[in-house]
Amino acid sequence: MKRSSDPEMARCTITGRFFVPSASAGPMRANLEANGRLALTAGEPVSHELYQMKGAFVSAAPATPEDMAIVGLWADKAIAFLRSYGLPDSFFSGVSLGPVLAVTFRVEELFAQSPGPGAGAKIQ
Repeated sequence: MKRSSDPEMARCTITGRFFVPSASAGPMRANLEANGRLALTAGEPVSHELYQMKGAFVSAAPATPEDMAIVGLWADKAIAFLRSYGLPDSFFSGVSLGPVLAVTFRVEELFAQSPGPGAGAKIQ
């Protein structure tokens, strides 16, 4: 990510959103509300392309129906990926997609986390 010299682009704010099972979100939510800071690492398992985003907590709320559609899509992709490695359907029998807490944050810093010489480098 590179900062633009265009004044309009300089005012852009990048937000991130992630989803957490509500049943286990209590301590995380309390921490976010108390200190307002977070770091999230996300990646692609086959290529090992990883990024870490650091920023400020904006909000946490129950997932909307639109959010749940995204959660369902990602769950389907994750299950298909794991099935491709031979995991049986019985492995997924207890998977539940709700209720879910949607967490929104303002991305302030972005870091490369892919294995290799650039791991940990800040992306400008």
